[in-house]
Amino acid sequence: MEGKFLSKKLKVKVDLADSDEQIAEGEKLSEVLTNKKSYASILNYMSKIGYELLQSKN
Repeated sequence: MEGKFLSKKLKVKVDLADSDEQIAEGEKLSEVLTNKKSYASILNYMSKIGYELLQSKN
């Protein structure tokens, strides 16, 4: 996740793995999550669909 220049909305890139199916799912989630306004809303959405945060980097 990263902030967009001069915007309060976030740009999200989801990387699930390397298979074609996982890449496609990651791109789909990236589109859905981009432009959300908070990290919490992104994490809540991912949690709601069954994902769990295991690690975070700065």
